[in-house]
Amino acid sequence: QGFLAGTLKKMLPKRKRLIALELEPTDAKHVSYMRPAEDSGCKLDQYIVFGTVESKLRQEFEEQGKLYRAEPKYRTWVPGQKADSRLKEVVDVALVSAGTIKRLGWVAVFQGLTEVCKVMRSSGRVIIVANEADEATLGDKLESFVEGEAGLESLRTDSKTAQVVKSMRGTGLRLEGAMRNDCGLVLGICLKQAAAKKLAKALTDVERRRAKRAGEKSKNNSKSFS
Repeated sequence: QGFLAGTLKKMLPKRKRLIALELEPTDAKHVSYMRPAEDSGCKLDQYIVFGTVESKLRQEFEEQGKLYRAEPKYRTWVPGQKADSRLKEVVDVALVSAGTIKRLGWVAVFQGLTEVCKVMRSSGRVIIVANEADEATLGDKLESFVEGEAGLESLRTDSKTAQVVKSMRGTGLRLEGAMRNDCGLVLGICLKQAAAKKLAKALTDVERRRAKRAGEKSKNNSKSFS
């Protein structure tokens, strides 16, 4: 749990008043994990429960909300249906916790992420936490769905991996990276596709500038020895 809590906090976006969302949770334990570090200058302002919430689970979130000074909110979503339309684009970070993919199936999870993507800021992100059972449901290790520079061209078009990646693209998200520990948990981070393209361009520009500076330095060194 220490790996999960610590890594989640590092993956949170830097916003003074953070609005988080969790897709179809079965407990409220992740509220504390999604709370920014005390010295970050940020706070968890709202925690949106996105799915079906029974009275016992609602009570758990109310108690966690009071403990961590975050307002719990509830938005109904049922797999195969559109979500509650009251939400606007306000979500900074969304969480799919371990076991959710196994419990709902990857098709239903991606249906949910399609709805989540509609209410996320352009700079928002989705964190997917997967265990071994989730990966078995996906049919491969989570790292296999990180597209990289080659995108779908690196995958066999008839493979289940390619089908899953295509379905994820259909949500409006792109899996950018994954981090694994020794206990069977892996955390993946997804960005909106438009944001992912901007990030890729920014990284490319940085690499080009580094290469240019390295070339100029090498050229200057050569002159100094001539």
